[in-house]
Amino acid sequence: MKDNVVIARGGAFVLSDPLGNFAKSSHGFYTYDTRVLKDLRLGVNGLRARLLRFFEVKPWRSISSILFKGKKYEIIVVRDRLLKWNMAFSEKLTLYNLLDDTISLNVFYSFDSFFEDIFEVRGHKPVARSIESSINNGTITYIYRGRDSVTRILTVEYYPEARASLGRIEFEVNIEPKGVKELNISFRPIFKGRESSFYYIPHRETYEITPRVWTDNSMFNEVLMQSLRDILRLTAYTKHGPILLAGIPYFACIFGRDSIFSSLFLLPYYPEYARGTLRVLADNIGKTVDKYREEEPGKIPHEMRLGELAWIGEIPFSKYYGSIDSTPLFIILAGEYLNWTGDMGTIKQIADSITQAVNWILDKLDAGGGYLRYSSMSAKGLKNQGWKDSAEGILDEEGKPLVHPVALVEVQGYVYAALNTVVEVLGDTLNVDLSYIRDKARDLRSLFNRDFWVRDKRFYALALDGRNKPSTVISSNPGHLLYTDLAYYEEEIADRLFQPDMYSGWGIRTLSSLESAYNPFSYHNGSVWPHDNAFITLGLAKIGKRDYVSRIAEDFFSAGYKLGGLPELFSGLPRDETTVPIPVPRANYPQAWSAAAIYAIVTAIAGINVSNGVIEKSPSLPRNISRLKIKVIFRGEEKIFRFSRNLFDL
Repeated sequence: MKDNVVIARGGAFVLSDPLGNFAKSSHGFYTYDTRVLKDLRLGVNGLRARLLRFFEVKPWRSISSILFKGKKYEIIVVRDRLLKWNMAFSEKLTLYNLLDDTISLNVFYSFDSFFEDIFEVRGHKPVARSIESSINNGTITYIYRGRDSVTRILTVEYYPEARASLGRIEFEVNIEPKGVKELNISFRPIFKGRESSFYYIPHRETYEITPRVWTDNSMFNEVLMQSLRDILRLTAYTKHGPILLAGIPYFACIFGRDSIFSSLFLLPYYPEYARGTLRVLADNIGKTVDKYREEEPGKIPHEMRLGELAWIGEIPFSKYYGSIDSTPLFIILAGEYLNWTGDMGTIKQIADSITQAVNWILDKLDAGGGYLRYSSMSAKGLKNQGWKDSAEGILDEEGKPLVHPVALVEVQGYVYAALNTVVEVLGDTLNVDLSYIRDKARDLRSLFNRDFWVRDKRFYALALDGRNKPSTVISSNPGHLLYTDLAYYEEEIADRLFQPDMYSGWGIRTLSSLESAYNPFSYHNGSVWPHDNAFITLGLAKIGKRDYVSRIAEDFFSAGYKLGGLPELFSGLPRDETTVPIPVPRANYPQAWSAAAIYAIVTAIAGINVSNGVIEKSPSLPRNISRLKIKVIFRGEEKIFRFSRNLFDL
């Protein structure tokens, strides 16, 4: 059983142990990048608690059955926890006396409310806060008037009557032999001020997505259902429809890159996420030059935070634009969304933003000597600005960071695909010079294959540094080129990724095990990332490498099953050293682009793709799947496809 249990709904989430207590430093009740409740404990007469069973009813509701036993007591407490649509967190305790005698119990909650910013939880210097509090008629109220002009309130309600003090509620309970008693407590956060800046909001109607993929393999089906539950945990609601927050606990906000990848992976099955993502990002496209937040006109945001530290400018992440790839990925998503949905209305609504994004790319190509490059402008921003954005994620053969400005290999692929998307799919809706863009794409392909191809290694460089010197480490990044058509040597990329130093047996590593910086438990230098593998798998399907597609699908579903769901990343240890994939402690779970990655792999094994307004199919089922059924949404209509090993039927 997992040490961490998550119930989540509409952007709010509760992270606890299976008993329901907040036992770790990261545990708590969170919303809007604020931990409104921490250190929650349930106790009964000082007795030791033993978990009998944990059950997830919905992604936003769980039930724990707990035994409290002593010399004179034997009580089962059923702890029913629910996150409501309005972001209120409630608990119903049902106490069962297992004895033949009447018992008297002291049932207590202890808790704290400091309204910590998520970055304080992550390690930022703590902020001194003055919190008002009161107790009145069965309600405890905490109020914090923030420096960001937001008043944060937490109300704690409880019944029946109890003895209450700040941070503690005690119920005195008498239960008859074999009797039952019920206790209730609820925590409701209320945020007042700057409401228009909260891009996600409570949503009265429950949003549920139904399964759209079925196989004849129970393991595959369980992984699919777990991914669906994780997607629902991370779904938030906006005026533009649902979007996915990146991950719990530290990334429960919209990330440009993460949200784009996630909704791209889900697009054939749940296109509403792509629509919401495109419109939210278009609304927040860069409008001015702000070096602190790395904003520029036409640039798609990297990260949008709602906490106090961001809004007072202590950190630059209220709207932070320090990602080099969100902008071309935004254009790719827009093109794929139009291909699948035919929704020209949405594309026309965001056409100005797409045009601005195209112009930003073109300007940066000119400034970067033909490449899209990054170099951090903000002292508090990210030093690396591709998807491997840790400080040590982009390195040379000696494990040293590259001299800036850096041109990443996969980003040039995204740019090439984005430019071609403009020419082939979006051009009629944009105010751009299509002939010029076509020439730019052609020039990029020629230049790239000259500068990035490392002849003696028969592979592409990870990046060019500020002096155009290539980093020749073997990494997963060139695998993204398979989706984009930029590389001349696609076969070489595919074959290299499945050599033992790159393929762990569970998936493709981020860095070869032969490199000096390799560490299978690192964030980006040897671990396995589900979204990375999923995007590569889509590329493998695109170039017809069916054996590799089915192999990675089989291994990845197996990893997801053994891990109980796909986290942000897991260890790159080789499969022959252990019977199970090993987690990495710092990995977030659930993570949107990991949960959605499973659906990208389904798309790859089904071999579905839209070309010239028609769905093409070229299946490559793994060995342990004989039948696959998928339901996709194409141009507003449901279409069902059934695949078997030797045939497929519409």
